[in-house]
Amino acid sequence: MKRKAFVLLSGSLICSLLLCACSGSSGGSGQGGSDQTYQLTMTHHDPPTSASGSYFAEWAENIRNASNGRLDITIHPSGTIVNVTGALDAVKSGAADIAWVTTSVHEGQFPLVDVLTLPLFGIKTIPHAANVLWSLYEEFEAVRDELSDFKILMMYSTGVYDFGTRDKPIRSLADMNGMQMRVTNGTTGGLVTGWGGTPIYMPPSDVYEGMQKGVIDGYVWEFSGIDSFKLTELSNYYTIMRINVAPFILMMSLDAWNNLPQDLQATLDSFATREISVEIATRMQAFCVAGEENAAKAGGEIITLSDKDFEEFLVFPRQIVDEWVATRSAGGFDARAYLDRTLELIEQFSGT
Repeated sequence: MKRKAFVLLSGSLICSLLLCACSGSSGGSGQGGSDQTYQLTMTHHDPPTSASGSYFAEWAENIRNASNGRLDITIHPSGTIVNVTGALDAVKSGAADIAWVTTSVHEGQFPLVDVLTLPLFGIKTIPHAANVLWSLYEEFEAVRDELSDFKILMMYSTGVYDFGTRDKPIRSLADMNGMQMRVTNGTTGGLVTGWGGTPIYMPPSDVYEGMQKGVIDGYVWEFSGIDSFKLTELSNYYTIMRINVAPFILMMSLDAWNNLPQDLQATLDSFATREISVEIATRMQAFCVAGEENAAKAGGEIITLSDKDFEEFLVFPRQIVDEWVATRSAGGFDARAYLDRTLELIEQFSGT
């Protein structure tokens, strides 16, 4: 991918020479001068005022300042370049240099990362998920291989998913029968089906209209997203399930990464750490807490299931976990050991 020139010069020959002179080689050994500036484009699907949206803006500004203005990241929020389903292709094709990718919407492409989409695993918070993801990435070569086509900048997750509905509360498994529920990925869709509902796949930007027009009865989502997309205006019931999370990875094109000189790679690396991911995760978690409070303030009923009713929801997820292990064990990978280590990490970081 060619780096986008951000000073427009007249004359096709001059433009061609400029692009050739500025192009980096593999490994970040470009020969650009110390005052040369580089511009990157970044896409994400959240509103700019959301937890992630506001953090990304600060993150990009901090990088610009740390590089003395030489590394400038232009952010396109709210899916203005591509929506959530197009982010991965955007960073692959070069339509964006950096993309915020929800791995679980790309079924089967990131199976080891998406272990955290398995249901009712015990992830309690977004920082909890961030620490588990980074540990899996550091410990397992197979996870690094899964992500080897990209430079990884951040890893964390959505908030933990619950149910939100408009007209009919979900107080027991029987209440799921016939419910049209918006979902984001195949695991959650399979859960909704196994629980008696019908999964409807749609991007975040379409959920409000879907609820408004009765296309869906409700959704499986986290409270930060519920609040950011103003679904508290339409939702009357929220059932606390803590079903699972969907991993987020901020990915950079390797072409764009390799085009940077080594000093700017080092600058960017200092903003691509576990600590940075936990920091944005902590901010997002605060938005989730506030979102649940705002849902109640807007008149929504927060429903907590009895132990007996919750146990009924657990039966089908156990089958999904067993199927995941069987599928991922193909080719000699020890999926059971990977799953067991994931559960150990969930326990290890449960206080984060």
